[in-house]
Amino acid sequence: MTQWKGIGMIFAVCGAFCLSLFGHNDQSGGSQKDHLIGQLFLFVNCLASSFEVILWRRLLCNVSEGSAHLQVMAESYLVAACLMAVASVTASFSSSATEFFCPECHGDPWHVPADALWAIAYSVAFQTLLAYSLQAWALRFAHASLVAVWATAQPVMAAIVTVIVLKSRGDPHGVLTWPGWEMSGALMIFAGIVVSEYGAQLRTSTSSAAMVSHYSANEFAAPAGNSQLKRRLPDLYC
Repeated sequence: MTQWKGIGMIFAVCGAFCLSLFGHNDQSGGSQKDHLIGQLFLFVNCLASSFEVILWRRLLCNVSEGSAHLQVMAESYLVAACLMAVASVTASFSSSATEFFCPECHGDPWHVPADALWAIAYSVAFQTLLAYSLQAWALRFAHASLVAVWATAQPVMAAIVTVIVLKSRGDPHGVLTWPGWEMSGALMIFAGIVVSEYGAQLRTSTSSAAMVSHYSANEFAAPAGNSQLKRRLPDLYC
């Protein structure tokens, strides 16, 4: 990790903390304890996602197959689906676990409201299949730290979409609320992205120039030197 990326990640993480800690809304229901538990689960989710990005990057940085990113994503989510099935079945045998994880289920762990099917379909098709396929593809060319910094922009995009929906009166059930002071963290997140992108561009140009200057004019012109250079250039991004 370069100095620029480190600075960018500090900005992004601080912005994410602002979005999380200052975003408590008393109108959302639930006790303070419930909100703290939710924040803890969100932290564990972010930690697991970070490890996922690092692992995918290690698997994809030197591959040449065009569909390698789809294979990695499919295998990862096959394992995740199996683990989720085991966890769901195990939790369904405990009424207290069912009440803890799903108070709206009223004791039925397999209850799925009919009006939630569209949301589930959207989450599977766009949030999971499309979004993570694009993330896996990006990890073939970008550093894991840069992809992780961009991932912190998710709550900012969610807030923008929320404003658009509220402006268009597309919230008939009144479940959405206007963003508040927590959006001050968006400025730090965008600052982190800009700093990280600048550092990535600077490192790419410097490393490419150093690699090319390493070879003499004869080696660079020769076919063997050309192939050797092409084999080494992808290593700049791993």
